[in-house]
Amino acid sequence: MAQYNITATSVKANKTISATSPSFPTPAEFADQVAADANAASYALDLNHDDHEGVWDWVGTATAV
Repeated sequence: MAQYNITATSVKANKTISATSPSFPTPAEFADQVAADANAASYALDLNHDDHEGVWDWVGTATAV
């Protein structure tokens, strides 16, 4: 399995973050890019739901290590 860095970026907060939740560690192993992308999308959704940094425009990205 390949390892991917899972990050989320917010234009409004002018930040890129990772590993803010134990549910979304980084780097993490996934079967393929599709699975890693799905995890990154879930990470961003979780941040948006939690109103992280007071913004709701988090977008997740999975980058192969």
